[in-house]
Amino acid sequence: MTPGTADSNNDAAATSPAPGDWRDLELYNTHGELNGTTIRFGGASSNPALHFNNSDGYVDVKVDSSAYDGLYVYNSSNFTIENSEFTGNGRYGIRTNSVDTLQVSDNLFQGNGSHGIFNSYSAPDIDNNTFTNNGGYPVYFTSGSIINKTFSGNTTSGNLMEGFAVQSFNGYAHNILYHQDDIPFIFPNNIISYSTVDTFQIENATLKFLPDVELELRGPIITHGGVLTSIKDDTRQQ
Repeated sequence: MTPGTADSNNDAAATSPAPGDWRDLELYNTHGELNGTTIRFGGASSNPALHFNNSDGYVDVKVDSSAYDGLYVYNSSNFTIENSEFTGNGRYGIRTNSVDTLQVSDNLFQGNGSHGIFNSYSAPDIDNNTFTNNGGYPVYFTSGSIINKTFSGNTTSGNLMEGFAVQSFNGYAHNILYHQDDIPFIFPNNIISYSTVDTFQIENATLKFLPDVELELRGPIITHGGVLTSIKDDTRQQ
């Protein structure tokens, strides 16, 4: 290698880095704290570039150009993601599954191939994040998600749709959809909540539905204000 250069493989300009050049950093059954760390060009073989598997942790990272997901957190009791950037990843910025206490704040999700955040079986706090130019929704709640936090300070622009998608949720928990300035909850498909006990609650939130979509509740509902409307309705809720 020529002194003063970073040409570690000694091929001059013959090669350039690309998503999926290597696989991932995986932490299994442990605890990790990543502070100010950059992870680039991972994600080979459909693996996230950074993977916390049965592990708690804290990350303040920049993850970009993964061929798959930027970060995957699975089966954690306590996890914090803050002051991080997830940009240009092939699928999700982050994927979270079965995390007991999850804080996602002050992050940038930009230019990811699909959703900024893909959440299942968790009840995340999502505050003060920026979601821009992602190929999917800013946030996508799916199987087992519990939505009961007052999300605040988030901004979205240039995404597939400007709202937090509710594809599914845990009908056996008390879900509360709170008002967010200019960010509705979007229902992209039919949902049937089978629980006859747990309450579905709307606190001045806006719920928008794609064509021919139905929300069927078989348990109690409580609303305080709120708007349920078409995805085509651009009326701004105060």
